[in-house]
Parts: sequence; C-alpha cells; structure tokens
Amino acid sequence: MRQARILIADDHELARVGLRRLLEEHPGWEVCGEADDGRQAIEKARMLKPDVVLMDIGMPQLNGIEATRRIRRELPGTEVCILSVHDSEPLVRQAVEAGARAYLLKTDGKRDLVFAVEALLEHKTWFTGAVRAMMLRHFLAQAPRSLRDKLAARGLDKQEIEILRLLAESQDNRQIARRLGVSRSVLARCRSKLARKLGFRSPHELVRYAARNLTFEL
Repeated sequence: MRQARILIADDHELARVGLRRLLEEHPGWEVCGEADDGRQAIEKARMLKPDVVLMDIGMPQLNGIEATRRIRRELPGTEVCILSVHDSEPLVRQAVEAGARAYLLKTDGKRDLVFAVEALLEHKTWFTGAVRAMMLRHFLAQAPRSLRDKLAARGLDKQEIEILRLLAESQDNRQIARRLGVSRSVLARCRSKLARKLGFRSPHELVRYAARNLTFEL
C-alpha cells in the first residue's frame, strides 16, 4: 500500500516543522512537500499531486481560501484542510465554498489533526467541534421550514441531528462514535432512541431516512 502524501502550506516555519513532526509519527503518512505562501502551495500541489493539503488560511501572496479554490479546481482528487486561528462563520463558509472539506483551529490537538487527515484520505469531511456546532446552527437557520419543523416537533436534540447527518454521509458506527466522542454502546442507545422518535423499527430505515432527507453539505 502506497504512502499517503501530504503537503503542508504555512508561512511560519515553526508551524510547518511541528506539523511535519506530528504527521510523520503516523504510519503510512509522508510529508511530500512544504510551501510558505499561497502561490507556492498551488505550484507544489501541481507538481507533487498530494492526497491532502494542510492549508493555513492567512498565507502571503495568495490567501489560503483562494489557493484552496485553485487547487481543488485543478486537482479534484486532492483534499484540503484549512488551518485557522478563527472559527468565524464567514471564513468557514468561504472555505467550504472554495472546496475545503476540513477546517481545524490551530488550538485543536493532535488527535483532531489525525482525525481530519484520516477523514480526508477517505474523501469525507471533518470539522472541529466548535465549527461543527456553528455549521449545524447555520444549517438549521437555513433549512426548509418543513424539515426544521419536523425535526423540532419530534424532539430531536443537536446530537441526534448530528447522528443523522453523519449517517447521511455513509459513516459507520465506529466513525460516528469517534466523531461524537462517545462509545459504540452509547451510540447504539442513541440510535435506538432516535429511531423510536422518528417511528422507525430498524436501523436500516433510519439510514434510508437520513440519506433521503439530510444529504446536505454543511
């Protein structure tokens, strides 16, 4: 099995050194290159064709969001994780619109970095907890009235809506439990309670409902 190739784009050398050290501790991952500005990130991505780019949002020459947009347009198989010190909704929205499928705060820990890269290598999304909560609030504010009323009327809480969203992304129980930070036994109880609230008799019916009604990009 080939090594997963990761490009680090950050204008701070110490940040790049720290990220490289953390990433290369993980078996099967290699840092194939580094860039210290947005234009160089695009050039390195074209040349190296990495699986994942870790992109600082505040890059010189060309900001991380625009660099992400160009990389995703030219290399749709390369996933991008935005790294930022800000969890503002406009920045997250711009990052997602540019094609980033992960957004991490620089205050997040090593575990979140590993989870984000693992998700991107499977072409799935990953957002830090604070960002996920913010995006969920945005979704509920923008969702069609009928869906929002239906979920509220059935008494779903935020965690249950998140479970539905992850089911819609075809995440399995192990991945969902890890994303929520709960054990698989706790998740099983949550899924059973959620199915009862929605009037379903089997887990498969719950999955079909999620795929039909919540296949949205947050």
